[in-house]
Amino acid sequence: MCVKHAVESNPDKTMLVLDTDIMVDIQRGFAPAIEWLRTLPETPAITVITLLELLYGCRDKQEQQTVERVAARMPVLYLDEPACQRAVDYFSQFHLSHGLGILDALIAAIVTTRGLTLCSFNEKHYRMIPELRLIKPYARE
Repeated sequence: MCVKHAVESNPDKTMLVLDTDIMVDIQRGFAPAIEWLRTLPETPAITVITLLELLYGCRDKQEQQTVERVAARMPVLYLDEPACQRAVDYFSQFHLSHGLGILDALIAAIVTTRGLTLCSFNEKHYRMIPELRLIKPYARE
């Protein structure tokens, strides 16, 4: 599988990063998600954590190929040392008090160290992280 590496320099910080729940909506063809995605001026990114979660959820080779096909068209943000350090900080600070999970700490750290915005409906997973910009991108009813 060939995936694009996201450009690390993003001076205007407009890149959106899609959380796993948004990607699942897109893969399932949820109309509001698809319509919203089409309105974006640039291709959003995903984190390597989201990519791994999507691959983990595949039940067969066909689903895996679908995930790989979609991911190949999106920039993938990988872990670097600053993100790893911040993830440890987040996890140490918020695991016991707020139930922050390891994967959510990693996703939040990748996004915040780059100053980007996370698109997710999992507000409860991230609400304790004050510097994380989080948006719910479309109606989900």
